[in-house]
Amino acid sequence: MRPIRMLIHVVLALLVTAGVAVAEMPGSHEAYRVGPNDVLRIIVFGEDDLTVERKVEGDGKIEYPLLGTIRVGGRTIEEIQALLTAQLAADYVQRPQVSVSIARHRNFYVGGEVKTPGGYAYEEGLSVQ
Repeated sequence: MRPIRMLIHVVLALLVTAGVAVAEMPGSHEAYRVGPNDVLRIIVFGEDDLTVERKVEGDGKIEYPLLGTIRVGGRTIEEIQALLTAQLAADYVQRPQVSVSIARHRNFYVGGEVKTPGGYAYEEGLSVQ
């Protein structure tokens, strides 16, 4: 009975180790999701009036020319870009070329027993380590 128990522990240890290795692999992280206090830079090529920077409000929405209020919170940059392209193409701009990027990320906060608690600017690729 004891060898079976030892085998189970070894298999569990290998599974946990494999899970950690997969979690740390580059490219295995989820895409950044836009949230409140992010600032988006939206460029519509050839349409200066539609090129803006907008801060995402607490409810996850932005105000955008011609389209009004748009929910962007919880979406990726690619999803927002596709949404704006489709909505602009539907009624306003022929074959719009839309580019969306994050002009400024929202802060994240560190607290507890750390050397310097407080708010920090997010940078792409930043990890807890």
